[in-house]
Amino acid sequence: MKLFVFESGNLQTNSSVEALPNQDFIEVDICKETFEEITSKIKTLQKKFVLVSCSGEIYTNELKLNRLIRWAKKNDVVLQVKDVPLCYLQDFPWLSYDLKLKLLFEEGLIKLKNPERIIKKKFLACDSCAVRSFCPGADLRFENQVYPIFKPKDEILIKAKRGFGLKEKVAVFGKFKDYNDFESILKAVKKGFDSFGGVEKLVPKGSKVLIKPNLAEPLPPEKVATTHPVVIKAIVRVLKQVTNEIYISDLAAGTNYQAFDRLMTVTGMKDVALSENVKIVDMSKDGYTVKRIPNYYLVEKTDFLSFLDKVDLIINVPKMKTHGLTFFTCCVKSCFGLIHPDERKYIHSFVDRFNFAKGVVDVYSRLKDKFALHVVDGIIGMEGDEGPSYGDPVNVGLLFFGKDGVAVDTVVSKVMGYEPEHLPTVKFATEKYLGEGYTDNIQIVGDFKDVVEIIHPNFKKHSLFNLLNPIKNEAEFGKAYIYKVSIDQHKCTLCKTCFNSCPVGAIVFDEIGKRLKVIEDKCIHCYTCHEVCPYGAIKLTKSPNFQKNI
Repeated sequence: MKLFVFESGNLQTNSSVEALPNQDFIEVDICKETFEEITSKIKTLQKKFVLVSCSGEIYTNELKLNRLIRWAKKNDVVLQVKDVPLCYLQDFPWLSYDLKLKLLFEEGLIKLKNPERIIKKKFLACDSCAVRSFCPGADLRFENQVYPIFKPKDEILIKAKRGFGLKEKVAVFGKFKDYNDFESILKAVKKGFDSFGGVEKLVPKGSKVLIKPNLAEPLPPEKVATTHPVVIKAIVRVLKQVTNEIYISDLAAGTNYQAFDRLMTVTGMKDVALSENVKIVDMSKDGYTVKRIPNYYLVEKTDFLSFLDKVDLIINVPKMKTHGLTFFTCCVKSCFGLIHPDERKYIHSFVDRFNFAKGVVDVYSRLKDKFALHVVDGIIGMEGDEGPSYGDPVNVGLLFFGKDGVAVDTVVSKVMGYEPEHLPTVKFATEKYLGEGYTDNIQIVGDFKDVVEIIHPNFKKHSLFNLLNPIKNEAEFGKAYIYKVSIDQHKCTLCKTCFNSCPVGAIVFDEIGKRLKVIEDKCIHCYTCHEVCPYGAIKLTKSPNFQKNI
């Protein structure tokens, strides 16, 4: 059924939330009635919906509550439990009625006459609890009965939302032919922020905000390899309503980050900063801080840019593009630009692209709570096998917005024609409950209501994905490749960006011929060289026996 609450004079609902009238449910108190009395009452009154409360001590009634929950599931009875601390419902958080009201209230789906009804006290044990950021708290009588939850908070929150029927929201606006109509793009960006409560809710007044575009290469906007400056300009305009502490920066791929001024100039970011009177900052100058990654796949700890600790939040603004390793790059992959270049090189060094994707997801998991919003530039995206730097421009005409980067990636990849569950970054992020990776659990809002409306016809996905996906042979995704790598000597300037960026040393300098060349036997087909070359000198040539490599 649809999202529901129990009818109460304390709240008002909108059309997407059904208020069950009193006659449709029964309320029981586990502290005053025995298990047999409660189940007998439910059977006698033939009620499908039950609101369970606890007027006394919870720890002496915990076994009864668990027994009732199991009974309800077996008998197709819908339970919601109020006045019980979330630590007693961590195995089934979707039953916490207090958490449900809190989330619905924060999403603007219900209005409460007395909001403090769901904002309860937190105690000493709560300080070390993983879910303290979203737990409604507990009544005073439970002071000595609460305990910390050590399960991953992301898993509990995602399971709760799914159980409630609360879908993750992704806002989509368009369609734009190009970047020439700034006022229309600005209007769309404002609506994008408004879709999530407005800039005032997302960005507390006076916050220090980092706008992080995708600037992996020093290429001009018309090459569509980087986030377009017009989109960044529109975001700056919106943010200036609440703060003047705005920074624009990214750490370019390979060794390109070393030419920071050139990167900012060529990509158009310097012009935006000057015209809007905001700051650009070379984050690499601040150094790096080692941080551990809880519940990691591959990377237990890594070196994150220290500058990230100086800002309160980040607006992530990736570009919609294909990618040689992860098949597409968007919100999750964009975070790869916020760690030390040597760490990126290390994660790139794995032969299996699944391991690379796991490393990327690990990085995202450590940063995800720092993002206030993800804004994807999909007005002119990039398609084809030579993404993310030298693919073909494609007018998709859309801007995507979301608080959940995995959900946004799911929608963007679907628009590109991919099946999200077969994309490594989406797959692994979803498995770790870092976000919502299933389209059935995502609600499209804005100018469109369904992802089917915006799927781009004939989008040129990466050929390797097209080859493997029809047979669903995911096990072979990891080491398969289609293209061999070589160097176009006519375009090569011997800048050695590829040489310095190759994670396995497969590119060497020929002292006799005074040229760079690829050692084919050492190449792991990660295509880092192709991505970072500022001059497009890396050639991808289809291997004549590429199907044998699958």
